[in-house]
Amino acid sequence: MEQWKRILPEIARMAIADAFGARNLSSETLSRLVAEYPELAAKRAVFVTLKKNGALRGCIGSILPTRPLIEDVMENARAAAFRDTRFPPLQPEELEEVNI
Repeated sequence: MEQWKRILPEIARMAIADAFGARNLSSETLSRLVAEYPELAAKRAVFVTLKKNGALRGCIGSILPTRPLIEDVMENARAAAFRDTRFPPLQPEELEEVNI
């Protein structure tokens, strides 16, 4: 369980950074992560919450497990960062300030 508190937020952060052009999540990286943590391939549903200075900055999630965990984390992280209608889209300079 402790490993997921580290790995899932890292995947979420990389997915958001990739949307800004970082290119952290290549197909090779994704394959390596799934090989190392096979649970990432299981269908799961997650919510990704972003907080900045302790305040909500975005939160989007899935309630039904329809895709692999790694995909759900990545998609919901990008949605929380850019498509939560309660907030303007996250800006690149904010990413380091955001807790996931």
